[in-house]
Amino acid sequence: MTDVHTSATIIFGLGREGLSTAHYLLSKDANTRLILLDEKPQDQLDSAWKDIVAKEGVSFTQELPEHLDGTTVFCSPGIPPHNPIMQQLSKSPAKLSSNVELFFEVLAAQEHEIITIGVTGTKGKSTTSALLYHLLKTAELPAHYAGNVGIPALSILPDILAETAETVYVVLELSSHQLSMLSTSPNIAVLQNIVPEHLDYYGTFEDYVAAKAHIALHQSESDHIIYSLDFESSSLVAEQSKAKKHAFSLDNPQANELSQRVISTLDAAQPKLLGNHNRYNMAPSVVVAEILGIEPSVVRSALNTFEPLSHRLEKVETKDDDILYINDSLATTPEATIAAIDAFPHRQIILIAGGYDRSLDFFELAKKIATTKTIKAIILFPPTGEKIVEFIHKIQADAPILETGYFKVESMSEAVATAKKIARKGDVVLMSPAAASFGRFRDYADRGEQFKKFVYENN
Repeated sequence: MTDVHTSATIIFGLGREGLSTAHYLLSKDANTRLILLDEKPQDQLDSAWKDIVAKEGVSFTQELPEHLDGTTVFCSPGIPPHNPIMQQLSKSPAKLSSNVELFFEVLAAQEHEIITIGVTGTKGKSTTSALLYHLLKTAELPAHYAGNVGIPALSILPDILAETAETVYVVLELSSHQLSMLSTSPNIAVLQNIVPEHLDYYGTFEDYVAAKAHIALHQSESDHIIYSLDFESSSLVAEQSKAKKHAFSLDNPQANELSQRVISTLDAAQPKLLGNHNRYNMAPSVVVAEILGIEPSVVRSALNTFEPLSHRLEKVETKDDDILYINDSLATTPEATIAAIDAFPHRQIILIAGGYDRSLDFFELAKKIATTKTIKAIILFPPTGEKIVEFIHKIQADAPILETGYFKVESMSEAVATAKKIARKGDVVLMSPAAASFGRFRDYADRGEQFKKFVYENN
C-alpha cells in the first residue's frame, strides 16, 4: 500500500464504468479529491482519462492508499474477489460502492416516481432487457436503458432527471459482477435462467448464484419479481425476495393462469426472434405489460417489431439464400448452444463451436451432438472442441459424426471455408461456440464480426 492518508474518493478499475463514475463525481463537485486506481500503468489507460488525470485534485496510483477511514471506493465490475487489491479492500474500513449503486442512491433522492426494471440471468438478459425497453417505447412511455449493455447507469442520469413526466421508467441489464455489490434492488426484477458460468471468477456455482441474488434480496413488498418455474436456480433466488411474485411456466400451461396468458400472447405474436429459448426472453414483456397496464395490442406490436440483437442467432445476409448462416457468437455456454441447435429442428446443421476453456461441463452438449441426426458436421476450435469430442466418444464410441463430420480448425477463416465446402442447399451453418472468445478473438463481438466477414467473402 502507498502511505497516503486521504478522505478522497477512489475509483478502482478505470474502464467504461469507472470513467462514467469519474465524470459524474466531478460534475457534482469539480474540486472533489479523486484517486484513480488501476493495476495498469498510467500510459496504458484509455485516452479518455487524460483530461481527468490532469485536473487539480485528481491523482493516479497503482497501489491502494494505506489509510482508508472515511473513504468511498467505487469498484468497477469484473474485478474478481480474489484480486489482491479487492482482498485488501474487503478487510479495510472503506465503504465499497459502484456505478450502479450510486445510480440507485441518486434515483432514491428524486421527488418524482422512477420505476427501475432490472434484468439478470446467465443468457437472455440482453434480449430480454432490450425488448422490455422496446415495449416501453412502443407504449410511448418515458423510458431509458443502461447497464451491462455498454452504457453505464450514471451516464443516463442527466436524461432521466430532465424528464418532466410524473413516472419515468429505467431498464437495467445487470450482470453478476454489477449485482454482487448492490444493497438496492430494482422495483421490478426479471430473472432469466441461471446456469454455471464465470466459474473462473467465482469459484463455485453457489457463489455465482449468490451474486445474482442481489437483484431480489433488497426488494420490498411493493416491488415485483418475474421468473419462470421452469428454471430451478431462478426460482430459488426469487424465493429470497419479499416482492410480489409473478411465476410462469412455458413447459406446463396448467401451472397457473399467468402461464396460460403468457403462452396465449406469445402464440398470437409473429416475432422475428428464433428459437424456443427466445419465448422465455419474450415472456417477461408480457408480464411487465400486465403490471404496468399496457394494452395487449401494444405488447403484440412490440413483440412483432423487435429486431434480434447482433451475435444472438443473427442471420447473416448473403447473396446466396440456399444456405442459412447464423451468427450466435454470444452463446458462450453449452446450454446456449443447445438452445441454438433446437432453434433449427428441420434443417441439417453444420455447427462451428469451441474456444476458451472455463471449466464448464460439456457432457450435455456432446450428448446433444451425438444424438441429433440433423447435425451433419462439427467444426471445432480447441481446447473446448477437444473436450466435446472426448465426451462424444465416451457417449458413443463409434459416433458417425466423429468418423465423417469432425473438423478441427485454428481460425475463423478456416472454419467458414470448411463449412462452405460441406454445406448444401437448405443447410444451416451455425456458429454457436459454447465457449468464451479469449485467446483467438478480442471478445465475442470480434468473433461474430469475423464470422460475418468471412461468410461475406465466401459468398
